[in-house]
Amino acid sequence: LERASVVLAQTGRRVQVLFFEIHGKKCYDLLSNRKVVFLRADAQERVHIRGGKKVCVDMSSPAELMSVLRSALQLRSVRVTERNPISSRSHAVCEIRILPPSPNSDIQASQP
Repeated sequence: LERASVVLAQTGRRVQVLFFEIHGKKCYDLLSNRKVVFLRADAQERVHIRGGKKVCVDMSSPAELMSVLRSALQLRSVRVTERNPISSRSHAVCEIRILPPSPNSDIQASQP
């Protein structure tokens, strides 16, 4: 992910991050201090998160993306289990979408 961030930084792209945890029968937004969010399916049976925070990161600073992801990971539920000293007891879903270059970017994407 860090290498991909460096490559994206050279293209002037931005990314949009959505990061949530499924714990038991509830979902928590890891980008919004574990706010409860809801999973919903549309008519085509695609699952969407309702109430989730989307964070846009300008990839001119790859460290910013890594900081966002590290902060979210620290909000995951963890505890000691019989087999593992640290077990998440949940599932985390991180969606990273690559967006077009920002309009004020000095870097132009090359044309094929």
